[in-house]
Amino acid sequence: MASVLVVEDEGVLLEMLAALVEESGHHPIMATNGQEALNVLQNTQELPALIISDIMMPQMNGIALAHAVHSDPRLHHLPLILMSAAGTPPPAIANHFIAKPFNIDDLEGLILRYVTG
Repeated sequence: MASVLVVEDEGVLLEMLAALVEESGHHPIMATNGQEALNVLQNTQELPALIISDIMMPQMNGIALAHAVHSDPRLHHLPLILMSAAGTPPPAIANHFIAKPFNIDDLEGLILRYVTG
């Protein structure tokens, strides 16, 4: 079973996304902002198969998290899905972008696509 790092500052949405990851047959790892997610990534032996992150968060937003992941040789290969209700991120910062509100089935399909390869 692969793990998926879910980064979201809204508690209800974080729980819903974690449940979706579980329903997809994977193990969710939860973080409430980019800095917390980066700490998790830097302090784990077994990296997640996928990162799903909101863009607008306190402490470290999803764009800064994406830059940190891409610049780290240990992490740069991890696929990243960014989500936001406010516009689209710069091109090439993520493997995929989802606008909020999003379709659950579409996100589940992306999880399966990126985790199972």
